[in-house]
Amino acid sequence: MSESIVFKDVRILDGYSEEKRGDVRVENGKVTAVEPFLPDHAEHVIKGTHLSLMPGVIDPHVHFREPGA
Repeated sequence: MSESIVFKDVRILDGYSEEKRGDVRVENGKVTAVEPFLPDHAEHVIKGTHLSLMPGVIDPHVHFREPGA
């Protein structure tokens, strides 16, 4: 079963271009579209006026230590 989410009107920071606003579609946990406007054809539509999305960005400053260290 496929699950799709569309984030509408979010602040997009992709690292390749200037900051922009637009829509992002996620299907089965993967970003499949980043466009200025996407139709609302998804299982979940999230209005993201105050959200920022950074597709593909990870936190490189991670510590893998024993608990308590």
